[in-house]
Amino acid sequence: MCGRIILSQSQSEISGFLKATLFPERLLETDYNLTPSKDLYIVVDKRGEDGSVVRALEIARWGLVPSWAKDPSIGNKLTNARSETVHEKPSFREAFARRRCLVPVNGYYEWYVSSQLTAAGKPKKQPFCMEHPDGDILTIAGLYEWWRAERTDPWLLTCTLLTRAAAPNLEQIHDRMPVIVPPDRWDWWLDNSQQVDVHELPPAVVQAHPVSPAVNSSKSEGPSLREPINFDFD
Repeated sequence: MCGRIILSQSQSEISGFLKATLFPERLLETDYNLTPSKDLYIVVDKRGEDGSVVRALEIARWGLVPSWAKDPSIGNKLTNARSETVHEKPSFREAFARRRCLVPVNGYYEWYVSSQLTAAGKPKKQPFCMEHPDGDILTIAGLYEWWRAERTDPWLLTCTLLTRAAAPNLEQIHDRMPVIVPPDRWDWWLDNSQQVDVHELPPAVVQAHPVSPAVNSSKSEGPSLREPINFDFD
């Protein structure tokens, strides 16, 4: 699963990279340790006033809340969606068919589970930062939903990230990774008028390096969290 992400670039940098022409009024602060239930940027296709398709940057809460949910807290359990079953799971299948989005990030973290034990007898976990080799933005395949409890309540926009089996160079660290959509497939993924098969996407180009255990705490923040440290596998 993907449970922590990095958002280190500004809204203007992200919208420029993704060629978005509509933007939210609110700006998100950079976050080097963004956790579920926090807000992040998503990119969706919308119809413009003239009927043409325009690319829009929106702000969504991380953790999908299906339209039929009675309580938004269900989103805490729906931060990731497995690409192998997303088309059939009740929580995701409608959004997969009609509400696909891109989630731009500057990296994400995964934890390697060591065979060594802590003083408490639990396996040691070493965090790794996953990034594009060239420092480019990674665009993760996502789904979004609009939800509200009552007709008079404001709408809540939420999202989830799709995952797949890890690429060969990452599987020693973790067996799953986000589904990365390359730029030449953005239109394909965002076009909700057609069905898509996630497994048509080419293998993602992502590199990993060990980072400080400081990232283990959701309260930790700052660019130093992504700096590499020395670490030897078991």
